[in-house]
Amino acid sequence: MKHPQTLVLSLGMLLMLTAVGCSRRAKAQRPAKSNNSIQIGLAVIKDVPIQVRASGRVTPFSSVAVKSQVDGELERALFNEGDELKLGETILVIDSRLAESAVRQAEENLLRDKSLAASAEAEAHRNEILFKEGIGSAELAEQSRTAADASRATIAADEVALENAELELSFCRIASPIPGRVGKPLVDVGNAVRSNEE
Repeated sequence: MKHPQTLVLSLGMLLMLTAVGCSRRAKAQRPAKSNNSIQIGLAVIKDVPIQVRASGRVTPFSSVAVKSQVDGELERALFNEGDELKLGETILVIDSRLAESAVRQAEENLLRDKSLAASAEAEAHRNEILFKEGIGSAELAEQSRTAADASRATIAADEVALENAELELSFCRIASPIPGRVGKPLVDVGNAVRSNEE
């Protein structure tokens, strides 16, 4: 008679071999999975955000420091930090009352001197006629002609002064010198600004 332990061991081996054989047969009978799957969806057109995640520094192609060319109080800032600006768009307004007053004064000076020049020209013409007729003196004719010429020169100077006053007035509105994004203003509204101040 066989030893009981040998019998148990033989039965255990038989069961194990049966399980392995059945497992292999089951795998062989299973159909293989297909990797050729097809998915169907509806195509749509839409914006896709472009995102770049990287470390580094962003520097502009060009940058301009905008400075006032006149003295005065900053009256208005017509932008917010980060706004996109167009070339020539007004961004800052400086109190222009003094500049407007200077323009009015230059206009009045020009009108006054034009009137004086017309009077001096008429007098010079009259004295020249009197001299030609032998009634007036050459000295008087020459003096009146010199006064008329000086009046014309005064008008030319007044016109230049008016141009300068108008230019100063135009500097009270600061425009964007380049197109682009505006940064943080270094002076707040209500503060005094000086020409070409850092």
